[in-house]
Amino acid sequence: MCNFSSDSKSPNGGLDSSNETKFEEMSLKKLRITLENMSAVSLKKLAKYYGIKLRGHRCKAEKISLIMDYFSKRKTASLEDNFEVLANENAKQKGFMISNSFINQREDNFMNISALFRLDKKKRYSKWRNTQTTKDFLAELTDTLGLSSESELFSTIKRGRGDIFAHPFVAIDVAAYVSPRSKVLMYNYVFYSLDQNYLTDEQIVKTEKYKTLLLEHTQTQKRHDTLLLKRSWHKLKQGFCYYVIKVNRTTDIYKMGVCKNINETLRTYRRMDATFQIIFLMYFNTEKDMKDFDSLQNRVFESSKLILSKEQIINLTIEEILAEIHKMIEFANFSDKVTIESPDSLDEYNQMVPSIE
Repeated sequence: MCNFSSDSKSPNGGLDSSNETKFEEMSLKKLRITLENMSAVSLKKLAKYYGIKLRGHRCKAEKISLIMDYFSKRKTASLEDNFEVLANENAKQKGFMISNSFINQREDNFMNISALFRLDKKKRYSKWRNTQTTKDFLAELTDTLGLSSESELFSTIKRGRGDIFAHPFVAIDVAAYVSPRSKVLMYNYVFYSLDQNYLTDEQIVKTEKYKTLLLEHTQTQKRHDTLLLKRSWHKLKQGFCYYVIKVNRTTDIYKMGVCKNINETLRTYRRMDATFQIIFLMYFNTEKDMKDFDSLQNRVFESSKLILSKEQIINLTIEEILAEIHKMIEFANFSDKVTIESPDSLDEYNQMVPSIE
């Protein structure tokens, strides 16, 4: 360090030549007060010593502002230097420096609080532990983390001997208790660690954890949609009926049959393939009429049905199927015995059928 003698023209504005001023160790507030009490000559000497260019700045306030800016940047750089160990992939230990003391952090993230207490001999572990504020804090932290006792927040290297390591939240509280400087450096360490561990959106979507969570979310969403559909399917009128459905949207296979409750029949089909669509629905006045029409349609569509199947039809378009149904209604005089469900009602049901991705 250098000495800056008092300016004879400003007896109160210079620094005592018998003392060496450690400008780097001053707080910014104290540094500003010191600079304001220095003469213009002393400010110029100080700037020259540290390589601060004051050319063109004649005003004392401007000179002080430039010097303050220089030392402010030095202090910020000093903080960052303490955490180079984090950026070093080959570093054996995590932690940070305070006054030549290394505050290390283990792999389980517990931090050395004994090293923090050694920074100030007046601040003892026993005093900190016995304060009411600490007791309340540890009790709340234990409860929040779901631990069985406060002892799980602490750990020693050798069964009660050696340095005490503690949960990171406890270490932060200890740093705040020991000194303002250790508190600032601890906060800076925590935020620096968070910044180093930060992942961009592009990096996050590539992680295995994200892919697993995305898969779980997709499966949960599908289950939710299925449950929602089960509760909200459009209800059709009950009664003796004849129906035609398209098995699914990717094939031209149609299924036809008779039943007493179309809603129960459709629910059964949904369990096998929820992508089917109901194409035609016709209600009968009596069960006898339903059975008579079923016998007739079995004979008409017999050649078009799949082998070993009494209901599924291939090789016919839906237009051809509907045309044959209307012919049967007229041929067997069923016009006064049946009621055909409206297309709008069928469309309302089919709109709820999930699409194929």
